[in-house]
Amino acid sequence: MKLIGKAIFLGSKEFGLEIFKSLYNSDDEIEWLIVCPDDKKDPRTHHNEFKNFADNHQLNLKLAKKVSNIDEIIDDFCPDIMFVIGYYQILPKNLLDKVKEGTWGIHNSLLPKYRGSSPLVWQLINAEEKIGSSFFKFSEGMDDGDILHQVSFDNSSKHTIKTATKKLENLWIECLPSIWKSFKNEQIFAFNQNHSDATYCAKRNPGDGKINWSKSANYLDRFIRAQAKPYPMAFFYYEKKIIHIEEHELDNRIVSGTCGQVIEKNESGVIISCGNNSALKVIKVEISGVSYHASDVLNSINIRL
Repeated sequence: MKLIGKAIFLGSKEFGLEIFKSLYNSDDEIEWLIVCPDDKKDPRTHHNEFKNFADNHQLNLKLAKKVSNIDEIIDDFCPDIMFVIGYYQILPKNLLDKVKEGTWGIHNSLLPKYRGSSPLVWQLINAEEKIGSSFFKFSEGMDDGDILHQVSFDNSSKHTIKTATKKLENLWIECLPSIWKSFKNEQIFAFNQNHSDATYCAKRNPGDGKINWSKSANYLDRFIRAQAKPYPMAFFYYEKKIIHIEEHELDNRIVSGTCGQVIEKNESGVIISCGNNSALKVIKVEISGVSYHASDVLNSINIRL
């Protein structure tokens, strides 16, 4: 009797879709059921892309509006294993206990660090030397289950949330098919987390992207990159409008000025004074979904943000 014959994939984001494709294409013996949360209001959703893939490969796809729907789906399908990427609600213990070989997923941090929400965003903001991700078993606690495998790469001043996510995605696509084989061959060697080393990160909302110009330009550079598209983007207010920063770069000069003051504008961008005698060049901004050159919006050195 096969250890794993039926599996559920739960998720709806691009990161999960590409990883699921790699798993599906690596093993034609597993009967898959795709479950997508009802998150059509989330701009990051790839529900339609999941549906197209399911249709093209004759796979069943179900929509789950709430956790109780997932519970019912598990009762009906009786999966041997469940794999979760990009589902952000807590799965209760009684649900997890129904899946024979456990529920496993990816959390984008080197657990036990950065348990909780938005771990990749926080790693970028905090300038971690290595950006990492963990394949682990879901448990009753928050991201505290046994770890089977971890991947990581060296951070740099160029990574945005999009490029960092893509880098992790490629690392998982490379190694997960062999991890699946280890499940089927009953060669799983997961290890316990060191709970005393755990750190936690809080959920972020779009409003948390408001820029505080008293922070150093180095910090704000990371802050902006960590929330770039497809995330809601960092922003500031000017003339009662929300101005999102679409493109920027560091200005390495030492400057003296009021934090948030436009100290220079030219064809290449607008220089804004930041904390610690630093400055940031804003090149492109977005207002209500429309892109503008920053100097067309911030057009005076008398502006204070």
